[in-house]
Amino acid sequence: MDIECPKCKNTGIVKEKDGSVHVCWDCLRNGKLDVHSKNPPDSNIKL
Repeated sequence: MDIECPKCKNTGIVKEKDGSVHVCWDCLRNGKLDVHSKNPPDSNIKL
């Protein structure tokens, strides 16, 4: 069972206090992000 990331809550997206968003660098570095997802969340893109 994976431990929930405190920065992104396992979403892969970090929302900063100024409203900006970016990839969760900790999850990316640790190999937790699937860059080949067929249905990226909240993108409305279907492959």
